[in-house]
Amino acid sequence: MALQVGDFDSSRQARLDTRYQVARWHIVEIWPERADAERWVYVESWMEGAESPYLQRIASFVEDGADPAVIRSTRYRLPEPSGWVGAWREPGRFAALSREALEAVSGCGVAFTRTGSDRFEGGTAGSACANAWRGAAYTVSTTVLDEAGLDNWDRGFDGQGRQVWGPAERGYRLLRVRPDADADAATACEDPVRLLVWGSIADRERFGAYVGALARSGLYAENGGFYEARTPAVTVLEGEPPAGRAVLIAQFPCRAAVQRFWNDPRYAEIKKLREGIAEFEVMVLPSVPYQP
Repeated sequence: MALQVGDFDSSRQARLDTRYQVARWHIVEIWPERADAERWVYVESWMEGAESPYLQRIASFVEDGADPAVIRSTRYRLPEPSGWVGAWREPGRFAALSREALEAVSGCGVAFTRTGSDRFEGGTAGSACANAWRGAAYTVSTTVLDEAGLDNWDRGFDGQGRQVWGPAERGYRLLRVRPDADADAATACEDPVRLLVWGSIADRERFGAYVGALARSGLYAENGGFYEARTPAVTVLEGEPPAGRAVLIAQFPCRAAVQRFWNDPRYAEIKKLREGIAEFEVMVLPSVPYQP
């Protein structure tokens, strides 16, 4: 629950990428005195300069009885939401709201799976979360929670599976707003970088053991990294890459996160699986702010 609650904003992302606005989320725990296994939060989300929040909801969280690494969340509509604007400042107000007054949002539940230390990932299932806003038929929502903040990617799709609203590339990255922001500034992991791997593979069958071991280790997710692109190429526009050419691009939240991944003793063992069968050049590149 500690990862879930707090104040978050996307101002850092908005400065780096003008396709994104400044969003601010306030998430507080409510009904902490309940004796049942469920935990409950109130979520209120704003766009900078807006006159009202674009999202208000209540969500419950409970551990999956069959898998302790999974936490299941159910989303609920709030009755008369305008009357609860700003209630994140006074969560005690929800003592007057009964659980029976809430309406579960059918098909929009999320199963969060632990993917690393202090990291959970989850999302809605298929097209089950119905939504008619801006011509959509359903919503796909994915969320990543970690110590630094949360990633939220909401997209609307029509009946033919075409995206009709929401960011096309990736979701909003909302960093946790800490009370002592100045003290955290020196250690903040907020400047995304790209990891570029370029080289050749002499034995792809044996190299598969390295790929599999890396995937099973969870080291990428543990350090906030994810793949953006990798060979085989879709189209070669210039030159003649050799058959063994391999290229990979991954994003990490900052250079320190790449260093943690690269210097992890577990990765040192995994890297031995590609000795003698592949040669690579590996570079960390700065992200360039997007300008349309």
